[in-house]
Amino acid sequence: MEAAGVEYSRYGIPIDGDMKTNVDTIYAIGDVTEGSIQLAHAASAQGIYVVEKLMGKTPEINLDVIPACTFTLPEVAQVGYTEDKLKEENIPYVKSKFMFTGNGKAVSLGEAEGFVKILAKEDLSEIYGIHIIGPHANDLIHEGTVAVANKLPVSAIANMIHAHPTLSEAFMEAIHQLEGCSIHSAPAK
Repeated sequence: MEAAGVEYSRYGIPIDGDMKTNVDTIYAIGDVTEGSIQLAHAASAQGIYVVEKLMGKTPEINLDVIPACTFTLPEVAQVGYTEDKLKEENIPYVKSKFMFTGNGKAVSLGEAEGFVKILAKEDLSEIYGIHIIGPHANDLIHEGTVAVANKLPVSAIANMIHAHPTLSEAFMEAIHQLEGCSIHSAPAK
C-alpha cells in the first residue's frame, strides 16, 4: 500500500463515488473500504460498477439501498430506513405489521413465526423501509428492495396481484394494512 501510494487508516481505504482511491489508477471495493457495507453482495455490486466504468460504460449504483439478510431460523431481512433512523432524522412516517400467522402458506409450512413490517411516508407516496422476520425473509426482501430503491408509492404494490398461496402475500397484506384494507389481519385496536 505504501509503495503504491494508496492512503489508508485503521478504518479502511478511503474511496470516492467511483470506488477510486487517492491513486487515480487504483480502485478498492468491499470490506477494505472506509465506511463500507460489509456484505458480499454490496462488494460484488461495487466490483461490477468498477469493471463497467473501466469498460467506458456509465454504470449506476445505489449503496443506500442494500438488503441485509441474516440466515437464522427464523430468517431476518431488512432494507431501507429503520424506525430509529426515521425518528433520529425527524421524518414522519406510518407503519404496518402483518403477522405470518395470517398467511396460509406460512401456516401450512409450519413456519408461521414472524412478521412483515413496512415503514412509509405519511401520505403513502413512498415506501421507506421493510423489515421481515420469518420464513424465507431473505428471499421476500427483494420485493421491498425494488419498492425502496425506486421510491415507489404504497399504491404501486397495493394494486399488484400476488399469487396465492404464497409467502409474498404477507408483504401484500402489510401494504394493504397501510391503506386500511388488509383482509387477513385483525382490526387495529
